[in-house]
Amino acid sequence: MADFDACVPVCQSGCGMNVTCSMGRPALSSGDMTDDPTTTCSMCGRARKLTFHHLIPRTLHSNKWFQKNYSREEMAVGIDICGDCHGAIHKIVPSAKELGRDYNTREKLLGHPEIANFVSWVRKRRGKQRYRTR
Repeated sequence: MADFDACVPVCQSGCGMNVTCSMGRPALSSGDMTDDPTTTCSMCGRARKLTFHHLIPRTLHSNKWFQKNYSREEMAVGIDICGDCHGAIHKIVPSAKELGRDYNTREKLLGHPEIANFVSWVRKRRGKQRYRTR
């Protein structure tokens, strides 16, 4: 039984394991956490607290089609984005399979007209206010 609160560094996915997690993501030291205000969203470029977006959703990692077409390392790849952009992605493209098959790169996500429209709109917003899609 491990005391996850005492683990430093901790896995980026928040599972609490040190060194690497079951997803193979490298560990972060406590100074590398994504609440650093100087970090920028890879979608909109704003300085925000970031969340990790798996480009192939984790729910699909056990799916036979994805296991056949992608390695474990490829399925673990993702981007650090702000909560606003993360929420917009999952609101605009709610299907995990569609995200995994058709929008599995940053460029493909930005190629979606609604996501690109949201990103260009939110990029112009300042301050700490959150902008959520409904």
